[in-house]
Amino acid sequence: MKKRISFTAIMTVLLIGLTACGAESDTANESKVQDIQGNPVSLPNEKPTLIYFMATWCPSCIYNEEIFKEIHQLNPNDVQLITVSLDPNTDTKESFAKFKQDYGGDWPHVLKIGVEL
Repeated sequence: MKKRISFTAIMTVLLIGLTACGAESDTANESKVQDIQGNPVSLPNEKPTLIYFMATWCPSCIYNEEIFKEIHQLNPNDVQLITVSLDPNTDTKESFAKFKQDYGGDWPHVLKIGVEL
């Protein structure tokens, strides 16, 4: 009888733990990040997201942004792109908006100024 109660208790604890493993988390979506136009940026659960960290003065970053633009134009619904500028010393909303206009694509561009992703 004691073995049966112990077995039942152990199985109950394991089952509760396993159900928690399958739970979806919305932690990433709770972020209060806005793009340079002030639009909220959320991370969708249904598709992969590529977050590209860069600086507008970086030549290879400009090149990569153009590559991402081509990829995004070919597959706009397969992957979400987010470009994040990490240099608050040189990148302002205005300079980053110009960068997006010149090189970037139609996806969120975020300045990292007091933002936690």
